[in-house]
Amino acid sequence: MKQNISAVIITKNEEKNISKCLAQLRWVDEVIIIDDFSADGTQQYALECKNVKFYENKFIDFAAQRNFAASRASFDWILSVDADEVVNGDLKEEILKVIEKNDFVGYKIPTKNFFCGRWMKYGGWYPNYHIRLFKKEAAAWRGATDEAVEVKGKIGFLKNPILHFGHNTFDEWHKKNIIYAGQKAEEEYESGTRFSYVMFVLSPLTMFFKMYFLKMGFLDGLHGIKSTFLMCRYKALIWLKIRELEKQRGK
Repeated sequence: MKQNISAVIITKNEEKNISKCLAQLRWVDEVIIIDDFSADGTQQYALECKNVKFYENKFIDFAAQRNFAASRASFDWILSVDADEVVNGDLKEEILKVIEKNDFVGYKIPTKNFFCGRWMKYGGWYPNYHIRLFKKEAAAWRGATDEAVEVKGKIGFLKNPILHFGHNTFDEWHKKNIIYAGQKAEEEYESGTRFSYVMFVLSPLTMFFKMYFLKMGFLDGLHGIKSTFLMCRYKALIWLKIRELEKQRGK
């Protein structure tokens, strides 16, 4: 019996990325796009594709948006993909094989992250496994910013990676860090975290030591230095934004 697949994508102004992503998903049975009211051509392009079902839904947090997307899927197997990612032919063939075997309810897939056109092999960027293929009834997303799928059942691993092109320039990554740091700070503040001078200093330093030395980010050369710097800055921004929330809302 053939196993059908729904690919699910959440979007917000992804006009420049969505075409490449959808072009490599023509083999799935349907593509579900949940869009946070994009102001560019995301919707127009998506609706021109035959197997795409397009919905608009106000973004609350990542887990809520992804769960909403999964709820609109018609089929048992869900493949979670971001608009700036590509599923190449080798991964496609591997996915089709494993879902026919039906040995697991979810699969972790490695990610090849590219920064300014270069594959980031070190610094913890690869293989960077995440559950991306799973059975709809056995899984749910948790976490407002660092969201992840929780699956009830056995998990398998795939060999071929998803290709992630989310960091095309230094400025692009910098802008995303500001947005994500604000979202993460909000989540931490709501859970009871308050500003700490110690953590404001230690968190970036710990990140630097982990990425650059323990995970051998220095082997990626200048790109390794840049990516490590941006992640350290991201950690510091979270604490600064928590401090802002304290001032706005009172301790």
